[in-house]
Amino acid sequence: MNLEDVANSARLGLRERLLAGGGLSIERLPLLRTVFEDMASRLEEAFRGVCDPSAKFLVAEIAAGRTNDILQSLECCASTAAFVGLEQESKLLTGIDRKFVFALLEALFGADGSEAPFEDDRELSKVEIRVARFAFGRSIEALEASFASVANISFDTTRTPIGADIAVDGRKNAWTMMCRCRLSAFGREGEMVLAIPQTVLDPFREALSREPFVGAPLLDSDWAKRMENRVTQTEVSVHAVMEKPRLTLADIARLEVGQIVELPISPTSLIKLECEGQALFWCELGQKDGVYTIRIEDLVDQDQEFIDDVLGG
Repeated sequence: MNLEDVANSARLGLRERLLAGGGLSIERLPLLRTVFEDMASRLEEAFRGVCDPSAKFLVAEIAAGRTNDILQSLECCASTAAFVGLEQESKLLTGIDRKFVFALLEALFGADGSEAPFEDDRELSKVEIRVARFAFGRSIEALEASFASVANISFDTTRTPIGADIAVDGRKNAWTMMCRCRLSAFGREGEMVLAIPQTVLDPFREALSREPFVGAPLLDSDWAKRMENRVTQTEVSVHAVMEKPRLTLADIARLEVGQIVELPISPTSLIKLECEGQALFWCELGQKDGVYTIRIEDLVDQDQEFIDDVLGG
């Protein structure tokens, strides 16, 4: 039995959704889908530095189901864990199938998919268990980061086993939101399940009920900071441009060595500072330590420059 059975079991709960006030469904919490999709993107980014770049993560399904059904289904997963909420009396349930573990293990150790996938039905080895724990830890970090822009949700990084005493909010018939995240690598696929109890989501229902990118857009602050750093560190060349004299070909032909060419500019005239042909600043010419310098005086008004060019023409 694999995680497809987990999904089938969770779908049974969809028939019993509470469509009236307070019911749990992805339709009532549309921003939650964006959170999970952002989590998958963060997982892919997190593994990119240590895995084969062909490894991809995506959200396969989001559904609401009874916690008891999900608990029973998770029992058949290759590895399961629970993470205690730091501010809620509840737990986040997770599980992965053996195909996920095997695909991730091969991606971590540089396999190319040329060999047949390993599908032996056995207990996971110590190395495979550590790979599963590694995946759980990264998924929790990604989920917390994705929630950060809409809700302050965090979990203790200490894993606890999923057992019979893990009833959420004391009621196994409570509702839980389940997300199936799929790992694809070398043409193989495995699945991870993350189940968030309704007790965790209820305090943030108002924020999560907004439409994505309208009421509460998710902003990746880390990505924005990295992008800003890379852009601002880009090297460019700037040029201080003085006024150009107007000469004819005849004037050019009569130039001699040592001849002085007068420029239509005075020592107090402003000089234009340009980058890639784009005027940026007006500057004042000066000297310091025996070299010419320029001091920025003002920004170039592009609109006024255009008007002056038109009137001058």
